[in-house]
Amino acid sequence: MPNPVQELDADSPICKPLPPYEDIIKASSGSPNDMLILNVSQNEVVYQHYIIVHGQVLEAKGKDDKIVVHHPKLPSLEYPAIDGYFKAVVELAYGVNELTFEYKQGATVVSQSTLTISRGKFTDKPPLKLAILLAKDSPETFDAPPGAQGPGINDLDAAVKKMRCCAYLWQAYMAEMMYRNGCGRRTFRLEEEPDSDAQDESTQQPRAKVHIIRSQTSLAEMRDKRNAQQWRPSKEEKGEHDPGFLKRNLMESIDNFEGLSNQDNIACLLMDSHWDPEQDLIVGHTALASYQKYNSNSSATLDMITNSQISERLFGMTSEQVKNVDRAIHDASVPVVQAASQVVRNMRPAIDEFMAATHKVADETVKAVHQALTPDTRAKIRTSVMNAVKTTMDNYV
Repeated sequence: MPNPVQELDADSPICKPLPPYEDIIKASSGSPNDMLILNVSQNEVVYQHYIIVHGQVLEAKGKDDKIVVHHPKLPSLEYPAIDGYFKAVVELAYGVNELTFEYKQGATVVSQSTLTISRGKFTDKPPLKLAILLAKDSPETFDAPPGAQGPGINDLDAAVKKMRCCAYLWQAYMAEMMYRNGCGRRTFRLEEEPDSDAQDESTQQPRAKVHIIRSQTSLAEMRDKRNAQQWRPSKEEKGEHDPGFLKRNLMESIDNFEGLSNQDNIACLLMDSHWDPEQDLIVGHTALASYQKYNSNSSATLDMITNSQISERLFGMTSEQVKNVDRAIHDASVPVVQAASQVVRNMRPAIDEFMAATHKVADETVKAVHQALTPDTRAKIRTSVMNAVKTTMDNYV
């Protein structure tokens, strides 16, 4: 994969987006059953596990149509299509992928097209590593509705599969957005491992690796409201709030885990996060990003993709300046958010009182209308309306 820091050759396929949609339409044969692939070129080389493909069958009309994608080595995928338009997230194997797209209306294939995409490897960039953090006494389950619980549904195995799926979608989405903005299908690399669940070794493909980290922190400590990022303590409780507890716990757990380092690019899921309805609070939860080099989220994303200090070149600032800007934005936003939250809290009693008074007036109005509309009154209204309609009909028809 070309290094994004270097100037790319203008003739490189990666620098040439597809022609405008109107030109694609004009270049087609004009047959009603033509299938157009709108965002991927034939024989394109990409570097992600899944790719987003969207297209159109020119004159197909139907609300219950579907697009089926066939791969010679991988299971077929099916997605809904409406009035000829479709989008599909397609899995790719390393090497050449001969894909067949079938547009179906019921059991009838109304259009078919083939697309060849090659998936390459790039190992010169550091991968994004995936991890799940568990309390030392974690039940190894996550919150789920009553009808969606049990082995393989909301347990650790399910969490691993869901996180792996999320990472694939992140990777595909970033590649698509970079491509749409003229930067080629650049995206991050995922750390991979052999697929131990594969049924057929001949078609086995590497899969994203998910590390399971067992913390030394108990479940009770993780779910203590005083350590919850979103807890809003009273003035008396403010000294007890420790929103950085989970971050420190995560950093310490990574340091003690073989195979990971705080210098790695890691996306970590806290599986023991829990919605506590009694406290109206998500406990065991924190949403944060930290980058040891700059402490800058923007710099972290760019450097992870390019394995270089491209952020400094783009921003025209040193790493220390980037860090200071991020810190200044954060520090400036905190009092604004706190003030807004306080305004809402102060207004809540007045809002509740207004709503109660409004409901009361509405109820009294409805009761008064019902009382006024006695059977005799309703009969008179009905007779008046019928007379008015008859008079109009007699005059104009």
